[in-house]
Amino acid sequence: MGGAERALLDLVNNLVDNTCEIILISLTDGELAKLLDPRIYYVPILKRDESKIFKFKYALFMRLVAYFPTLINFIIKHFFVRIKSKDVVVSFLEGPTTKLVSYLKNKKIAWMHTDYIANHWTDTFFRSKEVEAKVYNNFDKIVFVSENGQRSFKKYFKEFPISSTQTVIHNPIDIKKIREQSKKAISFPFNNGLKTIITVGRIVPVKNIKLLVNAISRIQYNDIDCNLLIIGDGSDLEILKQYAQKKEIKNICFAGFQENPYPYMKASDIYVSTSKAESYPLNIAEAIVLHKAVIATKNSGSIEILNNGEYGILIDQNVNELILKLSRLLSSDIEYHRAVNNSKKIAQQFEVTNNYDQIQSLIFEEL
Repeated sequence: MGGAERALLDLVNNLVDNTCEIILISLTDGELAKLLDPRIYYVPILKRDESKIFKFKYALFMRLVAYFPTLINFIIKHFFVRIKSKDVVVSFLEGPTTKLVSYLKNKKIAWMHTDYIANHWTDTFFRSKEVEAKVYNNFDKIVFVSENGQRSFKKYFKEFPISSTQTVIHNPIDIKKIREQSKKAISFPFNNGLKTIITVGRIVPVKNIKLLVNAISRIQYNDIDCNLLIIGDGSDLEILKQYAQKKEIKNICFAGFQENPYPYMKASDIYVSTSKAESYPLNIAEAIVLHKAVIATKNSGSIEILNNGEYGILIDQNVNELILKLSRLLSSDIEYHRAVNNSKKIAQQFEVTNNYDQIQSLIFEEL
């Protein structure tokens, strides 16, 4: 489950009450279903499994979204869920969902979680930039999760201006929930007295976790001992495991997807994000809430959330720089505690209440 999916989960669970009905439609089922408030009506289009039939259905669905979105809309509306004319429809992730929702006559809100300049992964669903711009102009409002994300979006579509109302609302961070869940007992994979470096997220190319593994191998070669804990799964998992084995990494654990990663984050010492592109990186915010020292590669999201390096260490996508910064935190208690204190300074900015209220007001304005 990625950051956008976890943000959606927290959002709908906090917004559900007796004043309105929430219907959540997703392309596939998965971890999301068992974590939803039971009052939410959940409609997965496809049942996920590892079969070739599922892969064929998934590929076919995406193909139809790209070329026949009105057909898919008809199928969803008539065979999966009845969307009433007074309903407000939210597309919570850019790409295929945005394209599908844009054809509805309802009041519509699009949520943007990516940096369109650094990681425009949605272009395969649109014939051209002009067509994609027309899709966004069909929305009443567009919500960006970061200021930099909005700037990238405007820059990308400067030839085809978007007239929809735009606003920035950071993904809400439920501090109380994170800290409560971090207290749950786990079997931590290390008990050797060494500092543990942790990273959490999808193991896919854009996250570039290979950079961290490479840095750790060279740090350990230089006789600086540490543990490395990688939480998450994804298309690059087996490739990364083989790379770590080739590099002869000591004290490394691939813990897979964890429904509750917070006890692992709490028990670790340093959080590292090596992502090439982020709009608003939730995992960095969660590490800050748990008062972890943070190192992050520079992208629009990490720069914004760490305030240009004031509240965490920002580096380029450069293994030597990552080795240098990690080595200092591992070798110097003064440097380590300075980084922890920087996290403590900013942790309270992620208080949950105002952002949820802002989102609720935004949606209810359209009802």
